[in-house]
Amino acid sequence: MNIKNNRRFQILSLAVCVAVAVTGAVIALTASKNTDDLDEDITGCYVFEKNIFTNPLSSSIAFGEMPYVYGFSENEFIFANTGGGAIRTYTVEYCKIPVSADVFTSEEAFPFGSLFSQLDLSGFKERYLLAVMTDEYGSTLELYRIDNEIWLVDFAGIGIWTIYRLVRTEATTLADLERARQHYADNPQVESRHGMYENPPRYYENQITLTDIFALARKGKALTLNDFEPFFYWLSGPDFTERLYEVAGADVLFVRAKSDTLESALLWSRRTVDMSQATDLREGFEAVAEYLNPLNALMNYTIVDAHGGEDGRELIYDYDYDQCRYYLSPRRADSIYVIFHDGESMLLKQALEARRISIEDAVASGLSNVFMVPADNPLGGEFAVLHHWYTFSLNGEAFYPSKSFMYAVWDNAMSVYYDIDELIRFFEWYGYGVEAIELRQSVSQVDTVAIASGNYVLDTVLAEVGIDSDVGWELSSHTPVRFIIR
Repeated sequence: MNIKNNRRFQILSLAVCVAVAVTGAVIALTASKNTDDLDEDITGCYVFEKNIFTNPLSSSIAFGEMPYVYGFSENEFIFANTGGGAIRTYTVEYCKIPVSADVFTSEEAFPFGSLFSQLDLSGFKERYLLAVMTDEYGSTLELYRIDNEIWLVDFAGIGIWTIYRLVRTEATTLADLERARQHYADNPQVESRHGMYENPPRYYENQITLTDIFALARKGKALTLNDFEPFFYWLSGPDFTERLYEVAGADVLFVRAKSDTLESALLWSRRTVDMSQATDLREGFEAVAEYLNPLNALMNYTIVDAHGGEDGRELIYDYDYDQCRYYLSPRRADSIYVIFHDGESMLLKQALEARRISIEDAVASGLSNVFMVPADNPLGGEFAVLHHWYTFSLNGEAFYPSKSFMYAVWDNAMSVYYDIDELIRFFEWYGYGVEAIELRQSVSQVDTVAIASGNYVLDTVLAEVGIDSDVGWELSSHTPVRFIIR
């Protein structure tokens, strides 16, 4: 629901609920300030049932199930997001005031004229304003009963913004809303002065990070609910019993507990909308690291003619965002198709241009031998991850870098460069915080080379500051790349 802080007009509740209808006429002056004198009890919790009206200027329209609960208590109106998010509280003035059939079609309701005036209520027998809700900023909402339906009206500076039909729910109670609100009062976000400048950004001090995720995953089956207490979390679900942790710069963690016993800790990648693709931190460090692999297939694509090829290259995609060009062998370039989950088939080159699929998704789904080359490439090398199956380890533990982590120049000895910022992030994530700081301090700007959108350091420079790297050539389908911190 798009609740605006600004509206064209305000309704002031004094000793009585004085409703000024949007026709400009004062309808009544005798309404009660509480529910005692009403002939119907509207307190309780409601959910979205139907979109009655959305202003054409809005960029979105509500439909289906919406993750919101609207609670009416004796003295307050509470708006809460069951998907995890802030809870907003309004004062409420109850009343029962008849309104005219043109209450939503006046000039004040639609100041831009009759083009938007589609809400004539003459077909309804009973029309009442039941409540006016006001938040701390002066923003107001109005609740109506139109025949047997409950309508929630949200205004903006251009008149009516939305009208939603609500229906009662038993899944959420006022006690649930109060418990969730108390949680945020007792466990606030702690703002960070410097977090906006970190990479990835950390938005508040007690936010969980990937460093924390990996540390928790190392505990595996020994994880307990208390292990998650240091971190801020939202409450989600209809009864607000599920914890939702926003992982800084990454994904979402859902923690479920019963009687203070941890039931699950599901890490859900932002690369998929399928919750069944989530992985439990209790599966351990290796499982979580592999799950976060950007080339781990989480989308349902089928790549036709994923393998094979011949010498030579043909450009299939030129991507300004990462300043790179992507090539395949000429025989394959015009014969590879993507089959989407709904059965639709599209030539790979077209799917990439239309942003229906990413290079990472294609490789994760089986596409091989993709050559990724910087658009501006004075060193004459290329990124090696996508066209050859490398495996990477840090002090013996597997890690899964991005497609642009490793840059190779195919000279006599093959010079290898690594994205220094990404390498430092893996140091931090894997628990080598002190070594990450030392590495950043040891590698100066003169030691790095700007390639595409990253800063790269030669493997020999890493060796000089105590980081040994080795590209193996074992006789297998994989080529191991090892990093050892001395």
